[in-house]
Amino acid sequence: MAQTQPCKDLTAARAKTTFPVIDLTRYIYGSDENIARRRELASLVANDPVFANENRQVDSSTPVRAIVLWVGLSRVQEVKQGLAMSYRLYQLKEQHNLTQEEMLTCLKFIDELLPVSLHETAFIPIIDAQGTEEQAKYWGPLAEKHQIIGCYAQTELGHGSNLSELETTAVLNKDTDEWIIHSSSFTASKWWIGGLGAIATHALIQARLLIDGKDYGAHGFIVPIRSLKDHRPFPGVKVGDIGPKAYGGFSKIDNGFVCFEHYAIPRENMLMRFAKVTRDGQYIKPLHSKLSYGSMVLLRSLMIFDSGMAMARAATIATRYATVRRQSHVPTSRRDTENPDLETQVINYPMVQSRL
Repeated sequence: MAQTQPCKDLTAARAKTTFPVIDLTRYIYGSDENIARRRELASLVANDPVFANENRQVDSSTPVRAIVLWVGLSRVQEVKQGLAMSYRLYQLKEQHNLTQEEMLTCLKFIDELLPVSLHETAFIPIIDAQGTEEQAKYWGPLAEKHQIIGCYAQTELGHGSNLSELETTAVLNKDTDEWIIHSSSFTASKWWIGGLGAIATHALIQARLLIDGKDYGAHGFIVPIRSLKDHRPFPGVKVGDIGPKAYGGFSKIDNGFVCFEHYAIPRENMLMRFAKVTRDGQYIKPLHSKLSYGSMVLLRSLMIFDSGMAMARAATIATRYATVRRQSHVPTSRRDTENPDLETQVINYPMVQSRL
């Protein structure tokens, strides 16, 4: 079968490559084995109807492809799709015995931010990084087996993710050996928290740690939000969905809020790999005051890495399209000498090249 013109254009463009593509690919992904495994995982997602673009539906009769940019999907429909994708992702992990890292790779191939994204990329890694060995051993298996679903709750309505201005407090009650989690005002409400609106049973809360009136700054606490028996919020916890964000990239995530009314949790629920609080209320400071901020540094570094990869994918798609898209004629002296009768490839326009 003869090649179409777009295929010819892509083949010709690739033939002009001035560097060894496979060497660059190995540099990015580490080895031929890693490359082959990534392609297997990509195929696993691409061939699954749950993740297929044409099967992402508003309801049982209206395909998403009939709706421009998914406009018109209700909040419930969006989140239901996200939950279905999340559930299928976990099925694939079990069916194909995927490692945690391999499942996260599949999550990136899905091209959607899902309700469980923060559970996988924040809740589990932060417990592992900031918790003691005992805490990681207890909470880690529960989270990895999805017996609990977590989220990361730092952002507050009043001050965003500014740790130094957080209003949520965790006051130590020495008599009961508990932390009393409290939202001191309306602006102390945790806000925009992915996974919190409907599905999270637990939240990793950043709150100001207070002992005998002394403020030791923001620390992390594992806070039960909803009952594992009936999924209802615990007394002292007010939680709910805040509705869709103003842009579509987060539409399948149940972004939520939570505020606390003198809500008690065990002292051991404070993440204590670095800073510690003993049974008698002694605060043992970490070797470095910034270590407790490591969880947010981790998240932001991952965000930068993922953003870079997303930009690379977008640039690749745009470059391929600009190579096969032909429009208008340039002066004869600048035309494609091999195809002088064809319109000019968009990638040959200097303004397009500068932007790409």
